[in-house]
Amino acid sequence: YSIVSDYRKQNTGFFRLLLPAGAYNLRAGTILTNFIGGSSVGPYSDFSTDPSFQAPLYIGGNPMNPMPTVTLGNATPTSFNINAGCAATLTFRINGTGIVGGNCTAPGSFLLNVATVGNGTGIVSSAPAGINCGATCSSSFATGSNVTLTASPTGGSVFFGWSGACTGTGTCTVTMNSVQSVTATFFPPGADTEIFPPGCQLPAGWIVPGTANSGWSVVSIDSTQGVCSLKSNTISDNQKAQIQFTGTFNAGNITFDRRVSSEFNFDCFRFLIDGVQQAVGGTCSGANVGGIGASGIVPWGAVSVPVAAGVHTLLWSYEKDIDTLDGEDAAFIDSVVLPVGNPGTLQFTAGTLAVSEAVGNAVVSVSRSGGSAGAASVNFVTSGVTATAGTDFTAQAGTLNWANGDAANKTITVPIVNDTLIEGNETFTITISSPTGATLGAQSTLTVTIIDDDFATAPTAPTIGTATPGNAQAMITFTASASDGGSPITGYTATCNPGTLTATALASPVNINLNNGTLYTCSVSASNAIGTSPASGTVTVTPSAAVVPTLIAVVSRKTHGATGAFDVVIDTAPAITGFITVEPRTIGSGHTILFQFNNTITAAGAITVVDGTGASVGASAFAPGNDATVTVTIPSLADNKRITLTLTGVNGSVNPSPVSMGFLVGDVNNTRSVNSSDISGVKARSGQTTNSANFKFDANASGAVNSSDISAVKARSGLTLP
Repeated sequence: YSIVSDYRKQNTGFFRLLLPAGAYNLRAGTILTNFIGGSSVGPYSDFSTDPSFQAPLYIGGNPMNPMPTVTLGNATPTSFNINAGCAATLTFRINGTGIVGGNCTAPGSFLLNVATVGNGTGIVSSAPAGINCGATCSSSFATGSNVTLTASPTGGSVFFGWSGACTGTGTCTVTMNSVQSVTATFFPPGADTEIFPPGCQLPAGWIVPGTANSGWSVVSIDSTQGVCSLKSNTISDNQKAQIQFTGTFNAGNITFDRRVSSEFNFDCFRFLIDGVQQAVGGTCSGANVGGIGASGIVPWGAVSVPVAAGVHTLLWSYEKDIDTLDGEDAAFIDSVVLPVGNPGTLQFTAGTLAVSEAVGNAVVSVSRSGGSAGAASVNFVTSGVTATAGTDFTAQAGTLNWANGDAANKTITVPIVNDTLIEGNETFTITISSPTGATLGAQSTLTVTIIDDDFATAPTAPTIGTATPGNAQAMITFTASASDGGSPITGYTATCNPGTLTATALASPVNINLNNGTLYTCSVSASNAIGTSPASGTVTVTPSAAVVPTLIAVVSRKTHGATGAFDVVIDTAPAITGFITVEPRTIGSGHTILFQFNNTITAAGAITVVDGTGASVGASAFAPGNDATVTVTIPSLADNKRITLTLTGVNGSVNPSPVSMGFLVGDVNNTRSVNSSDISGVKARSGQTTNSANFKFDANASGAVNSSDISAVKARSGLTLP
């Protein structure tokens, strides 16, 4: 029996057949032209372009094929199975296409239905085998299995894409956990591609508003361009199917095609801009829906509505009254064209920038190109690469903002620190991210190079001290150069005249061999890899064989691997409880203290070493006999100790004053405690080879400042010399 003939394409009618179990094909024959029965089935249609159930079965003015009957599957009929107690559902169009659904599949499987649309030609095949559509468009597959569909256009047609359970234009893989339906769209050779809805998909930004009971869906049963359109979803009485879009528009016209098939006057299609109804070629005069709109059987027609520049909300709404169903009970829209403003692209105007260290500020520009519709913003932040925030530049972070219609470049300003360090060119980056109201361009990171304007020179002159006469020698003291010129000082040279006699040392004092009885004028200069400083001021001295040896200086000496020995000069004045000089390097297997005199030492005498508690510390003294030094060796000593060294009987009778010093690994700043300043100092020199300017930071005396030194100092953070 039949329920409603569906001549108005309401999609609500059907035929129901009670069948024995078995395999079947479905055919529909034309209604006889002399049929005059009392049902609403009739050999006619509302419009000349609508399908007619009367031969020759015109669709869009073209006769259907085959005639006079239509078979599901056409030339290759689609077979469907009937099992005991099941119900098969066949959606069957009068052009022979359709799908088979229902629960008449074998246990442990689900039905996969494939349809082809678009007026082009092509074959959809499956792996595993079962679908070959054209011929076989429905097949059962095991529950949980994956079925891969491949679309192959024929006759020059073009495959446009999948809809339903798959999207895109590649292969389609469907997991069979339920009945699945897939549609493949083929366009004929040279046919227009789908303008709206693009790709037969609901466009981005189109939403169902909160005022709606349901939305609109993409369908391929009727269109004015391509194969797809938007159709209002099925709703009940007193409900609304709505679709909405909000965007930034240029001044222009909103255009679209619309078709309505509904109860005349009472069910209504409306189009609103910012809540204001717009004319769409009709009226809705029913009691509950009176006003502008379109109602009844309204064929496809074009709508054009002007819109001002700015942000607007568009709403398409199909609304039902309290009763009665007529026509397809739906509205359609197609070929929608919106004068949407382009918000533009945000990106840096360049990928790199080079600035002098003395420039003051690095200023970079971010552009908004390709459009300026709507407000837009983007975040920015700086990041150091070889340049360090706070030392070489001032870190920046923030947001750039554009108003609607604003296309002007925006700038980011980064202060540059003009230091006096010779460190070479350094770089940092500025990155923009998280745009709103616009898109982010490809140039989202900019690299800034800070060009170093400092260069190395010779050191400044040291400050002359005293000249102490000795036997055929003199000891020249001085204060080190205030600046190394940007390159480590490699040594100091004392020059005495007459005779331009010279001697060198790494630090004060310099011991120089001279002739007894001659008055000499002496000065000191400093050298680095760049050159030699000007000479210091001068002092005079007359060496004599009668000079009694006098202690000139005491140094703590340590050999730093292959880079050689470096001395910490000890302040000999403070007592053991006072502000003594600290040796910040590890003692290791032994430590050397040099007592330097103004005359040749032939007998070292005796050495006594005690710590801050008065306990004796083992030590030995040695005089080589050919220079003015006594070498004291301390085999071992615990870290964080104060000691006093007393030397007696030098050259048999000289007893210099006791000398006190401390040992605290990591106290590079000589504050008698290890703190964050010491740690920062070692970190700042990490990676440097040991030289006269940084040797105190090489805590383990390896010949380089590295992570081991950082760890050694950090481990002692908070220690204070007792």
